[in-house]
Amino acid sequence: MNLANKITLARIALIPLFMICFLNMQSVMIALIIFAVAAGTDKLDGYVVRKYNQITNLGKLLDPLADKLLR
Repeated sequence: MNLANKITLARIALIPLFMICFLNMQSVMIALIIFAVAAGTDKLDGYVVRKYNQITNLGKLLDPLADKLLR
């Protein structure tokens, strides 16, 4: 498993944490921070894939899935 796929899996792992914080109205700021970190990992993932040519079939599946789950 390459670095880009690990970053994508980290983004997927942040989604339940984001949802828990977002649904708990006292933790909306924390949810906003988690969302910003997850969005940053999306940009970082794309950069790593292009720079190091780490295109994989797993990444082709996971990256759009992570994008849809986060939105």
